[in-house]
Amino acid sequence: MVSPRLPRAFAAILAAAAVAAAGAQASSAASPAPKRALVTWNVGGERFRSYVNVPADVARVRDAIRAGTAAGIPIGRIARGTRENTGHRWHLRNVRLADLTIEVCDGRPSHLDRDLDYWIGTVERYCPWGAVPVRLRWVVPRGLLTRDTTYALSVIDARPRGG
Repeated sequence: MVSPRLPRAFAAILAAAAVAAAGAQASSAASPAPKRALVTWNVGGERFRSYVNVPADVARVRDAIRAGTAAGIPIGRIARGTRENTGHRWHLRNVRLADLTIEVCDGRPSHLDRDLDYWIGTVERYCPWGAVPVRLRWVVPRGLLTRDTTYALSVIDARPRGG
């Protein structure tokens, strides 16, 4: 014969599991979308934008903006499509900061705009030696935006204050 306490104990275990699962869903739904560092670079008077994902590189960019100097040479794989790089037909993937690169990947953003097939098919990577970071924004990439997400979360800008 089955004890009358067994069905009640089983029901209590199921109720506790349901409450725990609901709490886990609520906490994951309330967590903010992942943020990425979006950097605006100045190269000989021309600008382009890229994400920088490595925390040490983001720190170098932040320090360089505050000092008004270069952070290192941004280098990334060239891909078609504007994405975060508004005003251009290309964007960079997997951007890192380097201290040295080969000269073949150096150039201005307009060089890529003029001959994108060559840059993607032959050079493959872009590494503008004279790039200076001028703005850093923490953003949620467009594909991850929700109704409750703010796009620009914080900004570090190289523009002078008070003007």
